[in-house]
Amino acid sequence: MLHFSEIYPFPSPDSHPHYLDLLNNAKTAICIENNATGQFARLMRAETGYEFKHRINKYDGRPFMLKGLAGEIDAQIRGL
Repeated sequence: MLHFSEIYPFPSPDSHPHYLDLLNNAKTAICIENNATGQFARLMRAETGYEFKHRINKYDGRPFMLKGLAGEIDAQIRGL
């Protein structure tokens, strides 16, 4: 799991840990965002060129709950 707590300025790809290396070497990378438009995924692509193949977005204003999120992650992985 990677968590970006600050995105401005966007962390350098050379920062520690080398998050682009981790993402590029991951079997599956899912961008999980609590907004409808996928702002972080678009920012990641704009700043680094990395594009998430899988996304989970929630946009009803409520936080992710473990059971629901685990089910969505499972569905994404089963769909591969």
